[in-house]
Amino acid sequence: MSITITTWNVQNFRQSDPVFADKLDFLVGTLQALGSDVVALQEILDLNALQDIANRLGFHHFAAMPDGRGNRVAFLTRDALALPPLQIDQWQLAQGVEVRDFNVNGTVEVISQLPARPFRSPLRTTAGRSTSSPHA
Repeated sequence: MSITITTWNVQNFRQSDPVFADKLDFLVGTLQALGSDVVALQEILDLNALQDIANRLGFHHFAAMPDGRGNRVAFLTRDALALPPLQIDQWQLAQGVEVRDFNVNGTVEVISQLPARPFRSPLRTTAGRSTSSPHA
């Protein structure tokens, strides 16, 4: 059995966005073409918008609590979950597990506590090569 998983930063996804209808149509069409079984979405600002995309795809949905900026991560699943989703307010890593990330200087560091600070690393293309510009 294979499962297709897609992740997508839908950038400030909310019904009040003037281009919401077009964005929703594009997302639904693309996800249908991909045939995804599970979709992880980032930057969900509006739970009604999440409901809209789930309804259009015929998927189940659930979302995390919002961060300080109101952004949520959410999941869409083709099949119902075997167990109900749980709210996670705190992360505890299993003994021996390490999470590593790039710090603001671009070097790898061990994350001692989750959730960790927000981090963005946009990619820029310069003369045909990709470069990463880390910043917090």
